[in-house]
Parts: sequence; C-alpha cells; structure tokens
Amino acid sequence: MSAEFVLPTPKVPAREAQFVRYSHQQLDGSWIIVDVSVDEWRQFQRPSTRSICRKRPSGCLIRDLQNGSSFITWVENVDVRDKTEALHPKLTPFVESGYAFGARRWISNLQTFATPHTTTGRHQTKPERRAWRSRPTSEGVILAKPPGLHRTAGCTIELLSSHNRVFDYLRDIQNRPQWERISTNSIVQELATFNTGPDPRNCISVLGISRHNDLLLLQECSTDETGSFVIFAPIEKADFQSLLCGVDQEIQLMPFGFYILPNVSGSILDGTLLTMVFQITVKNVSKKKAVEVATQIVKETLHKIIEAVN
Repeated sequence: MSAEFVLPTPKVPAREAQFVRYSHQQLDGSWIIVDVSVDEWRQFQRPSTRSICRKRPSGCLIRDLQNGSSFITWVENVDVRDKTEALHPKLTPFVESGYAFGARRWISNLQTFATPHTTTGRHQTKPERRAWRSRPTSEGVILAKPPGLHRTAGCTIELLSSHNRVFDYLRDIQNRPQWERISTNSIVQELATFNTGPDPRNCISVLGISRHNDLLLLQECSTDETGSFVIFAPIEKADFQSLLCGVDQEIQLMPFGFYILPNVSGSILDGTLLTMVFQITVKNVSKKKAVEVATQIVKETLHKIIEAVN
C-alpha cells in the first residue's frame, strides 16, 4: 500500500509511506491489523516536498466487548525523514506529541467517525452532503470553481485562547457578522442542519444571510481532541434548489475556512494554532492584485478574530 498522511496546513509537510498490511482474527475473536514498511530509503530518491515515513510494526488490536462496543489498542512506531525546513517551529511540539500523526490522532478519528450516532436534521440532507463534497457525483452533479482568476492565501497564527473556545467562536453563526465580510450588517440564520458524529458540534449546516437573498452558505464543522475545522462555501440559492430537486448540473463552489490545532507545549496544551485559508475569484485584474486582495482579506479576518477571542 502507498499512503499520504496530511494535516490541512501548509506549515506541516505531508508524510509519504509504503507498507504492507496484515489483518488476522485470533482464536478469541479479536482482530489484529498491522502495517510494516518493507522498502528502503533509497526507493524514495525522487524530489518531494513530503516527509518520508517508514513504518515499523504499527497498528491496532480490536477486542469485542460483547455489549456493542469495542476496546482498541493502537501503536504507531515510525521512522521519519522530515522535511524540517518546511515544518513551522510553532508546530514542532504538536507533531512530536503524536497529535498530528500518532496513535492519539487515529484513536480520536475512530471515536469521531466510527461511534454510532443518530443523524438528525431538517429538510432533505442527502443533497446537502452531496453538494459539500468536492468531487463529481454519480448523479451527474459536478463541482467546479467559478470562471476567472483564482488565488489562495493562508496564514497560521498563535492564539492564547483554548482550542475549544476558538472552535466554538468560529462555528457560532451569531458571531459571523463580527469577522466575515459577506455577513457584515446581516442576520445569519440556520436553515437546515444534520449531525455527522456523536458530538453535536460535528455537523453540516445550510445558512441564510439576510443581505444576500440569492445566496446560501454551506458550513461544515468537525472537532476532536487532536484538532478541529470549520469550512464554508457560498452557493447560489438557485443552484442549491436544483440540487434538492435532483437536477444534474455543474455547481460552482469556492470553499474557505479554518483549521484549529491545540498548541502543545511539552506535555500540556497551551493556547491554539489557527490556520486560515481563503480562496478568491476575480476578473479583469492582474495576478499580483488578486494575491494582494486575498492576502488583505486574510489579514483583516484574523485581526478581528484575535480581538474577539484573545
């Protein structure tokens, strides 16, 4: 198997690994899943911006507790040839703690996505989820970027507030007019929502903005102890109505949002590392001007968030 392990921040290089996977059910009914690399470093000689990772025997032991639950033990044991020049110093403790690529992260992911939960929501939820995933669908809906010049700007900053406080502030629709341009001087209303995990804060929502009658906003939130994200994508109301009606067409989306990491200092959590990524589409302007506009929006937004949560 070949795998790429990624954090959604440009400040931490992705890790690339090749390994074999062995799965075996033991006599007591428990399962063992083990990954181990059989390659050598020399096989990774091509230029790469990724860190090269060799897995020593790693994996998990899954025991059935006979009550609908499982007891999972996870061990992650790797050698990493890091692209140290690409790793931001502020994120080094986070990576070394295991929050980024260690057993702690994989267990948290399992708790978030594999724990049984009841999906609740209003209106039709399947088209909402379909509209959010940025890939062509079997129903004939294709997600694309709007025509024009596309530029992306991003920045990672350190905040004094806790990871959970920053996440709760950014996901709260009542706070949006305080920091987001499109919601300024508007009332933001939740029109539909459905849960995507046992934590009620893990959800996808459809938002209406009073100043923009022809526009809706899709919002996806997810959190666990190793990190959180809040992602948004404006969508034309007419396009969204077409999705609800099952009409095959091309839908234009430009997602942007935040990746929120607990700031690890040694063995303790100390504040938050917030990454914002913003995409912009412009016409009839130079590439340099487009970058300047996107960068200015990121700076203004982060300044407002710092004032609100620090």
